Amino acid sequence: MADSYLERTVTSAESLTKLTFSVWVKRSELGRTQRIVSSSLSNYMTYWRFSSGDNLELWTQDGSGNSAFSFVSNKVFRDINAWYNIVMSVDTTQSTEADRLKIWVNGVQETSWSQSDYPAQNETIGLFGSTSSVVQIGRYSDNSDEFFNGSLSHLAIATGYAYTNTDFGSFDSTSGIWKFKSPSLANWGTNGVHLKFENSGALGTDSSGNSNTYTVNGNLKQSIDTPSNVFATLNSLNTSNSSNTFANGNTKTTVSGSWLGISSTIAVNKGKFYWEIQNSGGGNFGSGIGKVGVNGTSTSYFSTGNNWLFDQSTNYGYYRNGSGTVKANNNSTTTYGTTVASGDILMLAWDADNGKLFTGRNGTWFDSSDPANGTSPMYEPTIGTDFWVPIFVAENNNILVNFGTGYFGTTVVASAGTSSSGDDSVWEYDCPTGYYGLNTKNLNTYG
Repeated sequence: MADSYLERTVTSAESLTKLTFSVWVKRSELGRTQRIVSSSLSNYMTYWRFSSGDNLELWTQDGSGNSAFSFVSNKVFRDINAWYNIVMSVDTTQSTEADRLKIWVNGVQETSWSQSDYPAQNETIGLFGSTSSVVQIGRYSDNSDEFFNGSLSHLAIATGYAYTNTDFGSFDSTSGIWKFKSPSLANWGTNGVHLKFENSGALGTDSSGNSNTYTVNGNLKQSIDTPSNVFATLNSLNTSNSSNTFANGNTKTTVSGSWLGISSTIAVNKGKFYWEIQNSGGGNFGSGIGKVGVNGTSTSYFSTGNNWLFDQSTNYGYYRNGSGTVKANNNSTTTYGTTVASGDILMLAWDADNGKLFTGRNGTWFDSSDPANGTSPMYEPTIGTDFWVPIFVAENNNILVNFGTGYFGTTVVASAGTSSSGDDSVWEYDCPTGYYGLNTKNLNTYG
């Protein structure tokens, strides 16, 4: 969301002793305070957010200006490749303090708190307590800051009812992983809302039956990256420059400096995968593959200040610089392909089964290579049983990567190329036959 948010003015006030909140959230930025839900009207102030220390914080007033409850987790939430399901159930009518508020993350109840101020018995919750309240999702409504940077799915609020975690998810019987379940609650309450974000033209549409639609502000975009199918993104934890700025669910980074490297969040050791990267700024940039945990693809390497990726024996790729376009490995470069100018799109296909890397530009593969047939690859590294990860490099340029979600930044692909059979990915150019987008569904099926 980054600079976008949703909001709704309360039209029917409720004095609540019971409330349920659930959301699936995928973080893109760490180390900064970011609000999930916020209301700032006088005595009805509320926030549910991630702190600058990446803790989960929940706080709300009772309508009289007093704290109804206040919680700060000891646990930190720093996985930018995972979806977290956060469920909060409040019932202040309970006689036992610990039963008045319960919080689960991915189906497991949180019990370790640096701060845990439970509500008093029969305490009221002021979130929807006034018709002057403006409830915002993804922003601090009072100061117009603390924007949430990441993705949200199936945000649900039920007023007047205390539901449990199993109304929003379940543990997979085979893997034991907490998985998504669309809520079908018997009652949502007056201000209850279910935002599925399934209508790209009206992302604030309420599916609870209440018609409590939220207004979209900013350049909010729908993504096919969901709790049921996680797409690769740029890995903001594995970069040679911590000052890089990230946006659009970590599919964009702005590089200000010399040849700064970054990896994706998903690595593979088998299968065939395709991705696209746009040269948006016209400057130097490139992409390729690297062995996980070795040299240029490990955090320890990046932290030494050695920024250039392709001077390592385990990194292979294409890049464009001031002297032309080249392929590079182990500090060895050879003129290759054609110039990828501003606005052009570099295509990459990685055959991890046979150790073949292919690159091309704007729908045409370089040097008459053919990923589908496996002929004339740019590189044929010895792969063994190691995992390999997409890597990227740029100098004073933006990296806009499409791992199959169908966007370069906030711009939807123009020509909508085809995908391989069974793949839901969306491309600018046709994905080679037998290759797939880099996401968890395809890893499970083809990787």
